Amino acid sequence: MKLRGGTSVAHADVKTQDLGRIVDVRPGGMHRELWEQYMNTSAIPKGETPAQIITSRAGHRGHFFDDFLKKNELQDVDTVIGPIGDAWTSGPAINFVSEQIAIRSDTVARAVARAFAESL
Repeated sequence: MKLRGGTSVAHADVKTQDLGRIVDVRPGGMHRELWEQYMNTSAIPKGETPAQIITSRAGHRGHFFDDFLKKNELQDVDTVIGPIGDAWTSGPAINFVSEQIAIRSDTVARAVARAFAESL
């Protein structure tokens, strides 16, 4: 959260059940094996894998993740939990591995917003 030129971190506790249907592609996550299979399967006529494209052209990440969800009939999930800073999700400012959460539904977004409001 940016406040008048400074940076601040907000903390809120959100119950797992409030995150709805979850896809977890973190190492050890319920959907990690499917994600690794997808990332290492040739999806392009040139023979490049999504992993090769994502690591060389980061702007394609969302497209491939949506394709992964669709191919595995997971496109209606509410929340995605995954790593950031690993081989497939690193950016120029990332030099460590952490986790990221993407909220994909209004219902879960409202629950998370309530949790943040209650923590202030």
